[in-house]
Amino acid sequence: MNPNRWRARHRASAKVLLWVGRLYTKRDSSTLTLQGQWRTDAQPLSYQVFEGIAWVIANDGQSLGVITRNQYNTNSIANKYGDYGSEYSSTSIFNKYCAYGGQYSALSPFNRYSSTPPMVYMGSSLIAYLTINTAMSPRIDPITLIAWLRSDI
Repeated sequence: MNPNRWRARHRASAKVLLWVGRLYTKRDSSTLTLQGQWRTDAQPLSYQVFEGIAWVIANDGQSLGVITRNQYNTNSIANKYGDYGSEYSSTSIFNKYCAYGGQYSALSPFNRYSSTPPMVYMGSSLIAYLTINTAMSPRIDPITLIAWLRSDI
């Protein structure tokens, strides 16, 4: 999906559209690969742009936490003891036995066939879907996001 179709579908502001347009890579414009540093428009960006300001929201409206590497933030998906980062919490993508983390749940980012995965928002603007489903666009791969969250700074 090109940025103009994405904007029409999600009614994003021009500023957000420009920002999202820069997230696309020329190699694979259907996937947001956000690794590396800030580069030219043709290169991927860092997950750092989401640090502390992007929220993961399930398709049913349930908040699934904020994207931040701060393990002490109670809203962080990196907080292993919090509501959003614990493998035992019913509101965590890390709990494989709940609706938001299992590989067979329609609301999970780890269901490769789901058409209703969680979404990443900055403010009130949808940025991308958090999913391993390569048919969804734009998307952020949850496996690479988790690797970034757990890596050393």
